[in-house]
Order: sequence, then C-alpha cells, then structure tokens
Amino acid sequence: MRTDLSIHKEAVEQILGGEKGAHIGAFFDFDGTVISGYSVYPFLREQLLDGLMMPDDVAEIVKGGISLKLGTASFSELMDQAAAKLKGQSERTFIAYGEAAYQRSVARMVYPEARALIKAHLHMGHTVAIVSSATPYQVKPALADLQIEHFMCTEYEVDRGHFTGAVAGEPCFGIGKVKAIDHLCAEHDLDVEKSYFYSDSDDDLHALEHVGRPEVLNPNSGLRSIAERRGWPIRTFSSRGTSSRDVGIERIVRNLLAMASFVPAALTGVAMWLLTGSKNEGRNFVMSTWSDLATALIGIRVEAEGEKNLWLNRPAVIIFNHQSNVDTLVLSKLLRRDTAAVGKKELSELPIVGPVFDFMGMIAIDRSNTESAVKTLAPVAEFMHAEGRSIVIAPEGTRSPSIVPGRFKKGAFRIAMQAGVPIIPVVIHNSVDAQPKGDLMARAATVAVDVLEPIDVSDWTHDDLDDRIAGVRELYLRALGMIEEPDELADDAPTGKVLELRRSQGGESG
Repeated sequence: MRTDLSIHKEAVEQILGGEKGAHIGAFFDFDGTVISGYSVYPFLREQLLDGLMMPDDVAEIVKGGISLKLGTASFSELMDQAAAKLKGQSERTFIAYGEAAYQRSVARMVYPEARALIKAHLHMGHTVAIVSSATPYQVKPALADLQIEHFMCTEYEVDRGHFTGAVAGEPCFGIGKVKAIDHLCAEHDLDVEKSYFYSDSDDDLHALEHVGRPEVLNPNSGLRSIAERRGWPIRTFSSRGTSSRDVGIERIVRNLLAMASFVPAALTGVAMWLLTGSKNEGRNFVMSTWSDLATALIGIRVEAEGEKNLWLNRPAVIIFNHQSNVDTLVLSKLLRRDTAAVGKKELSELPIVGPVFDFMGMIAIDRSNTESAVKTLAPVAEFMHAEGRSIVIAPEGTRSPSIVPGRFKKGAFRIAMQAGVPIIPVVIHNSVDAQPKGDLMARAATVAVDVLEPIDVSDWTHDDLDDRIAGVRELYLRALGMIEEPDELADDAPTGKVLELRRSQGGESG
C-alpha cells in the first residue's frame, strides 16, 4: 500500500478512514471509470487486423453505439445483433484478442488514481468487483493486473468452445447492473447499504442509486448534473486520455527539452574527461546532470525509501522492475555515479544518441539472439571489478505493460554469481503513471521507489538458481503489495547489511 498512501493519498484517504471488512462491496464500472475511454475499440482493432472483421462491420458497430446514445436502439438489441454475428466462432480466438488488446493498448489506459482506489479497497478487506456492460474478453485481462477476483459482465452463450449466436442471460447494463450487484451481494454476503459503486455514466444511474455509497468518476455531462444535484462525490482524473491538459503543446515541449538536454550534458561530460583525464568522472557528470534536468523538465519527482542500500556494498548488480521509459531517469537520479547499464543493442545504433550511450559505457546486448547475449555478458564480471562500477539491468528484459513484474531471466543473477557481488533489488512502484509502455511522451508524476537490502549470492549454485530467482521475484511481489508478507518471515527478518535470500523463500519459478 506504500504507493497508494504516499502518491494518491487524496484519492484514497476517505476509504482508508472508513470501515474494514469483506462485507463491504466496492463495485467498479470499467470503461471510462477504471480506464480512460472504451476497451471495445482496441478489441475491435485486433479483429480488424486479423481479418475477422471488415471496416464495414466496424462502421456498423459505431452506428449502433450512436443509436444507443440517441435512444433509437436498446443495449439488448445491439448485443443480440453482435451475438448473432459471432455464431460458430471460437471463443478461444476472442480470448486471445482480448489479451492482445490489453497488452498493446488497454493497460496504458488504466487511470493510476482508479488503480489506487482499487488497492485501497483491497487493503481494507473489501470485496472488489468489476461490474461492466462490456464482454469478459475486454475485462478479464485487466483482472490480474488490478488484483481483482470478481467480475460481472455481459456474456455470450458458448457451447463446446464456440459461440451459439445468443446472449447468455440478461446484459449487464442499466437495471442489469443492479441485478449483477445483487447477485454479488447474495453470493458473498455483502451489505449493499455500506457498499460503493463507481461509474462515469448516467447509464449507470440505477446502480448508483442502489448502493449506499455512490461514487462518480470522470462523469459525462448527464451524470455530473445529477451528481451535483444529489450531492454525490465527484472526482475527475486528468492523468490519462486526450482531454488531459498535459497532452498539449506544453507536454510536448517539456519532453523534447528533456530529451535534448541529454546531448549538452554528454558533451560537457566529454569535455570533463578530456580536461581531467578521468572518463568515469565525465560519465558521472552526465548521469547526475541529465537526470536532474530531465526529471525537472518533465515534472517527475522521485520518492525513495531504503536509498542507503544502494551504497552498502559496491560494486553490485542492481536490478529493477521495468515498467516505463522513465525508469532510466529514475534510476539515474538515484544512482548518479559509477554504474553501467545493460541495454538493447538497438539503442547503441541510434544516430547521435548511440555514441553517447557508448561513451556512458552501456553494455549492448542482442535480445533476439540468446547465445550472443550470453557471450556479451560473460566478461562483465571482470569489467565490474576492473572499473569499480556497478551494473544496472532489468531481469525482465523488456518493459511490462502493467505493474505486475514479468518473468525474470537469469543473466543478471549469473553476473552477480560470477563477480561475487551482491544483488540490490530496486522496486519501482508506479512509473507507469508517468509513461506506460506504448506512450510516446512522459507526464508529470511522483514515482515511488523502494530499495531493498542487498542479497548475498555467495552460496548460490546453478542447481538452485531457478528457486533463487523465484525468491527474488517474490520479494518484488511483496514490496508491490501483490502478496502478503508471511508472519514467520516478518518475525524473523534479517537485520544485517546483506540479506541472505534463503531457498525456503522461493516461490513460482520466474
């Protein structure tokens, strides 16, 4: 809960000051409430790109949406028409479309503030659910990312893995959402009068009236007017979407200046190297100066806990969970000196920037060729001791579209074992707030970071490496609040400078 308490306190303080318990429901509409915009468009784009849907089909769907807004067609009629067109299609294909749409587009549409609200309810032990008129194929990919167990959606009827051409039950729209909420309340013994419902649309008026705690997020004009008359709490988020003020010319200029500041910082660093004869001092100047300039220009603040752990044992292999392009800035601002990054080969091939990365001593690896990458990393251990520099590497190998860490690869851990140096885990909580994967420009944000205690790898072996890596990934999941700290570990927490990661702490293999 560290991120929610320190970064989005204004959004969650009312929840955290309220009643605890699983008898309280927290029901969230999805489109426009949890995410900015509509999940249906990325979902349709996947079908269009795959050739399952033609442009005329998309135009017909858009026309149907307009008819719904004008009141000339009902939601049930539109869903019946959509279901009929799917008759005979494989459900498995649509599950894949939904996963692809989430990874490529929808994940970066999640409002950071909505994520914080969800985490606050989970922290209070409330029963959290998505209640959406969208289909499960649009909503289910978000559940693991948001750590939500329950959902109610509009379902298509499926028989032996294929759509029958009918809607299963009543669509989860209008009064259908009220019935969905009642179903969840009955199934989980929830008190509807103490429960919350979050929505952005007056289409959900019945559901908002049905619960004891209606909450209005990013409302359309109709719902805003109703909420103001009734005194319902209203919150409007500007961290996502095209209506946000920071997607305009000011944000573009700030990002361009931040990128451009890298070049003069690098040139000055080269001049320092020539004047002093110390290439490392020039590199340190570039790292510290550029990170300070760029974060100030974009408006990124870094709030770090455990920062002293970065300096307890040097050199070290410093690992981090990779959520965003701004991770480079965040880490540079924290580390400031005597480090070299491991990055993808494509960066060193860029004009202007490539030579700068080379000057900074970046170790470029070919991610498409595992054998080549292993060979490139082989001499790194010797380099670390020769130059006294630490290595910074993302064990996931690439950015994740969400805050959930991906599978950890072995390279970083093998380097630490070969070099006989500790691993320092840096846990980045919310750099996706500033620039999720797929966004071209960063937004102003406060990024929370935890630097965990160094991990001694002196007794690690290749035979137990998978378990050890799984244990490290588990540390990240705990720090991010995705799994709870076991009581026995909390009571027996090591207090020395170097944390010994016992094999008994291993979890799911990374």
